[in-house]
Amino acid sequence: MNTQPLQLGEVQQTLLIPLYGRAEASQPPKPMMHDARASEIVEHLDYDFSQLEGKSSLKGAVIRTLTYDYLLRELLDSYQQATIVELGCGLNTRFERLNDSRLRWFDLDMPDVYAIWQQFFQVTTSRTFLPYSAFDETWIARVKEANPSPPYIFISEASTIYFSEAENRKLFGLLANHFPGCYYIFDTATNYFIQRQDKHDTLKFFSARIQWEVNDIQEVAAWDEHYRHLKSVNFFIDPPTHLKKHLPVSLHIMGKILQLFNSPFIRQYQLNVFQLGIKKHER
Repeated sequence: MNTQPLQLGEVQQTLLIPLYGRAEASQPPKPMMHDARASEIVEHLDYDFSQLEGKSSLKGAVIRTLTYDYLLRELLDSYQQATIVELGCGLNTRFERLNDSRLRWFDLDMPDVYAIWQQFFQVTTSRTFLPYSAFDETWIARVKEANPSPPYIFISEASTIYFSEAENRKLFGLLANHFPGCYYIFDTATNYFIQRQDKHDTLKFFSARIQWEVNDIQEVAAWDEHYRHLKSVNFFIDPPTHLKKHLPVSLHIMGKILQLFNSPFIRQYQLNVFQLGIKKHER
């Protein structure tokens, strides 16, 4: 197996944070999850993960990942089959965790990520890697050719937030125009979070910085009358019920107080579900 030093772009390097978080969260005596693949990748990559070891935000990254899984499963409950495209997939193992034969899955990320991905994952009849930027329209034809019928569900976990609002507006437009009625699960950060990211216990070790500022998710819904906001979740304040056991009681209490006073703190970083390209009468 190739153990050459990692050569990744600035944004792509941030995939190491959730990767290491999943590996650390899989260790005994009380694992939050079981991700043997993440542990294997961490073991074989030529990278010094010691700077990330034990950082508190790693648990948050894991809960975020598992909340994404939960939101995706919620959507899948309504469909017999679906096409999933994970935009900026990094070295995620969501395909393995869901283990759902109904799905046609596309992992999409830059060629430098693919060079690592193919050492640990395999392309199959159910799963394909597309070595493109999410903002490059080339991948769209590949997906539509392979699976011409909806539903389509797109996921962006901690990837497009590193790009500008203009680039994200373009991406929303591409999804809405080419896959009308599709679902999109993505994260957003407010100015409060962005202004403090230089002190973040893991982000501070990387050059990439979150650019896309969303202080009110309704701002995004207002971009186009064909966009529909379905839900938003603060995964740290109010995660899915089965994940709450992994959070300290003090955080639960703080979350309830913040919700009571409708504090903007609870919206500083959240996961959102939208439907794009819907017809006017469906709003």
